[in-house]
Amino acid sequence: MNNTLSIGQAWQRCQSRLQPVTRGLDVLAPMGDLLLRLWVAEVFFKSALTKIASFDTTLALFAYEFQVPLLSPTVAAWLGTGVELVFPLLLAIGLTGRFSAFVLFLFNIVAAISYPDL
Repeated sequence: MNNTLSIGQAWQRCQSRLQPVTRGLDVLAPMGDLLLRLWVAEVFFKSALTKIASFDTTLALFAYEFQVPLLSPTVAAWLGTGVELVFPLLLAIGLTGRFSAFVLFLFNIVAAISYPDL
């Protein structure tokens, strides 16, 4: 009597044992996506609230510290605050999630280019 398994049989056995694990991960994936979206949204939204709390300081930072290309410091401050207020909310509720994530990604690129100390 030969007790050896072929590679195909071993693979089938492994798949059947791992199937409950993969089903569980499939169920948890949307929750993980939601938690990640909420975490990213929180970071940007808190930054916007900080800018709003002292908008005079925000205007001064955009005028003297950040060098946003092609925009006046006042317009850049308003746009930056607006982006950080609106798009995290859209991302958190899942409305235009990919577009919101892309806008926040571009916002980060502009921030990295505009602020030389980053």
